[in-house]
Amino acid sequence: MWINSDFELPLVRDAHSVDFVKTVGDQLHEIALIALIALTILRCQGNLD
Repeated sequence: MWINSDFELPLVRDAHSVDFVKTVGDQLHEIALIALIALTILRCQGNLD
């Protein structure tokens, strides 16, 4: 974990932190989807040429 053990418990109990982690997770998920779509499009264009 990148979180210091001293801060671990307060962060877990803090709803704000949970929302923040969830937001970051959602953003990473969206970025992964966009990257996958972009790679698929590039691959298709490469095959057409």
